[in-house]
Amino acid sequence: MLLNLSLSTFLVHGMKLLIKRERGVPFFGEVLKDYSYPSGHTMAAICFYSFFLLFLIKGIHQKGLRNVATMICILFILLIPLSRLLLGVHYFSDVVASFLLAFFFMNFLLGMLKSVDALLE
Repeated sequence: MLLNLSLSTFLVHGMKLLIKRERGVPFFGEVLKDYSYPSGHTMAAICFYSFFLLFLIKGIHQKGLRNVATMICILFILLIPLSRLLLGVHYFSDVVASFLLAFFFMNFLLGMLKSVDALLE
């Protein structure tokens, strides 16, 4: 989990420094000082809750409890990016890019973990 969040944070901040997209004016409060694209909160939410969900699915054997845990994780994966849009601190494209980036990053990370697991067997 620590590797997941560390690498995803490094990736997001690297892209922010590379692209340097200025933030728009938020609906509440002051304009934030860092760059907007991609959304770090969206990326972190997707990476954390999807990885956490994998552990829950493997660890919870009761179907009903597993379904509730899945719905809660999916709810957070959807609500956190929505909150970034509703607060006005990100553009829609920031959130969409973070969804795509997280999807490819998680596929890469899970592929690497499966490879390591296969080597250890």
